[in-house]
Amino acid sequence: MGGEGRTRETIDGFLHWLGRRRARPIRVVCCDVWASYVAAVRTHLPQATLVFDRFHLGQHLNRAVDTVRRWAWRQLTGAERPVVKRTRWLWLKNPWNLKPKVVSPDVVKKGIARETSR
Repeated sequence: MGGEGRTRETIDGFLHWLGRRRARPIRVVCCDVWASYVAAVRTHLPQATLVFDRFHLGQHLNRAVDTVRRWAWRQLTGAERPVVKRTRWLWLKNPWNLKPKVVSPDVVKKGIARETSR
């Protein structure tokens, strides 16, 4: 059974085709973070644990970090902005992989790192 398009009707049609008997033993469903998938799985497979795939979860988190970074940039004055300029990839890096020289003392002193870590 296949469907075309990413619509709620497509996923509902598949899960209806699957039927209660075949759906009952399903314990885990992995899908992207799309609201229609989540709603359909919760409706048709209430016993299943929903797991989001790593790619889409990472994409969602990267967008959130970028939003916070842009917000922080707008909070800075003209003199403070050069300190934060060209630090996008620094924000996305794991903190335990950072070398002490990479994080500017000016950024920490001005509270930018603390304010945006919330």
